[in-house]
Amino acid sequence: MSERFRESDKAAGYVSAGLTHDFPDARLEVVRIPSKRGRQRACSTMELEKVLKELCRDFGQTQVDYHPNNTYGFVAELRNGQAGNGRPLERVVVLLTDVKGRPLAVGSRPTPRPTFELD
Repeated sequence: MSERFRESDKAAGYVSAGLTHDFPDARLEVVRIPSKRGRQRACSTMELEKVLKELCRDFGQTQVDYHPNNTYGFVAELRNGQAGNGRPLERVVVLLTDVKGRPLAVGSRPTPRPTFELD
């Protein structure tokens, strides 16, 4: 799902509410790209809104892509809608790392097999 918000606080609340509903007992990694010192955080779903507000506080309009069923744990992306005119694209990504005490090995899962044969 994609949504646009005029204020980054509302975008943070939207993502936080969705993940709290879908994964109430999860651990997450939140990363700001391009990264600056201290722009990566680990948190629970209960702490997520505070972390997102901190990392997105200088975003103007914010584009949110929320996809909780992603196979690799990449569940949300928040992009600064004011990028351009010489400004680099700034974004914050949210990765699931642990759900109900079971770790997700983000980035190390095998590639799915193709469902068709090549000639």
